[in-house]
Amino acid sequence: YAWSSSEIHMAEQASLLLAAD
Repeated sequence: YAWSSSEIHMAEQASLLLAAD
């Protein structure tokens, strides 16, 4: 499965939000 750049960006944003919480 090839990740699109937008999906990678969404995953990065989600991980940042979880880490900040």
